[in-house]
Amino acid sequence: MMFAPIRSEPNLRPLAVEMLRRGRLCLPRVDWYQKRMAAAAVRDLDCSLILRRNNILEPRPECPEVPPGEIDLILVPGLGFDRSGRRLGRGGGFYDRFLAEPTLKAVRCGVLFEPQLVESIPAEPHDIVVDYLATPGQLWKT
Repeated sequence: MMFAPIRSEPNLRPLAVEMLRRGRLCLPRVDWYQKRMAAAAVRDLDCSLILRRNNILEPRPECPEVPPGEIDLILVPGLGFDRSGRRLGRGGGFYDRFLAEPTLKAVRCGVLFEPQLVESIPAEPHDIVVDYLATPGQLWKT
């Protein structure tokens, strides 16, 4: 599972194209009324995605949901991360709630640019840490 990056996030399209070529790919779809995020399978980056709230590309409603237990890797966006794997999101809590799903056993990897790696991110008990951090040039285990 990966996200469709916005302008300030690393470009994941080449990786998404490769994942589609090799097998299965899902992206998050947000239900703003239920404050819920789900993974949805996509088959084509140009036809399966639509522009939704906050100008973020998400899978179309007809794209089927993927059960969290079937996901093996999640690429997680953030405004900032620290080396302990704590992340600063955009304030909605969607990723924290999704990553806390009990059936989810996926490896969690924060995706960021090097300047987004900071000394410390404050955390609350409900905040979920990532297992790895990936920049365009490096990969760290947290």
